[in-house]
Amino acid sequence: APPFADAIPQAEARAGGGSVGFPFFTVNDGVEVDQVGDWWRVPPPILRRDGRTQPAKVAVFAMTGDSMEPTILRTDFVFVDTSRRTLEPEGIWAVDYGLGLTMKRLALKRTSEGPKIILKADNPSYPDEEYAADELTIVGRYVGRFTVY
Repeated sequence: APPFADAIPQAEARAGGGSVGFPFFTVNDGVEVDQVGDWWRVPPPILRRDGRTQPAKVAVFAMTGDSMEPTILRTDFVFVDTSRRTLEPEGIWAVDYGLGLTMKRLALKRTSEGPKIILKADNPSYPDEEYAADELTIVGRYVGRFTVY
C-alpha cells in the first residue's frame, strides 16, 4: 500500500534506454507496479499543469542504457503517465516489445502489410527499429525526469 495519498511508485527494476530483459510491471486502471522499490512525491499541481497528468496515473522507472542520451541520461529516473497508451504525435514513450521495457520516440508508418511502429533512439549510434503494432505494448507517455548526475 502506498505510504501517503499522492505516492508515485518506483519500480524496483530498471527501464532501458536499450531495454531490460524481463517484464516487471502491470498496468491496469491507474498504476500498479510490481516490486515497488520506493515511492516518490511530486507536487500534484506540477504534474497537472506541466505533465498534464496526476500522481495516481504515474509510475517511475530508473533508467539504464544510453540510447536516449542526451535527452534522457542512463542515470535518470523517468516519470511515465500510464493512462496515455494511445500513440500521440511527438513525445517519448515507455514501450514493452516482448523483451522488457524501453524508452523511445515512436512514429507510425503505413505499409501494405498494415501499420508499423518505428522506435527511434535519440542517440544517433542506434538505428531505428520497426515493429508491427501488435508486437508492442505502449505502457505510457514520458512526462519528465529527475537527473541525479
